[in-house]
Amino acid sequence: MAKVLKTLVVVLVVAGFMGGLWSSHLWDVYYDDGLHRVPDSAVGRIYIENMHGVPLYTTSREHFLLHTLSELSTSMVVLAFLIYLALNRRLQRKGPGGG
Repeated sequence: MAKVLKTLVVVLVVAGFMGGLWSSHLWDVYYDDGLHRVPDSAVGRIYIENMHGVPLYTTSREHFLLHTLSELSTSMVVLAFLIYLALNRRLQRKGPGGG
């Protein structure tokens, strides 16, 4: 069981960091350069994002994608850390060689 949990921790951390990098890439490439600075209710650009003090307006889908990806990535890394702590605590209680 410990090997499965260790593997899960590694997978969650890698997936979390990859999602975080993708989220950062989206901000840098697409959102920073491609979004409008003026709301446009005709196309649904009414969700405001703050990019270093500059208001950017997104559609519902863009807003959902960016925030879901970012929050999911953070959640994966936090979950991996919690599993790691629980696993470490369990192994310490069993003592060395208590596998």
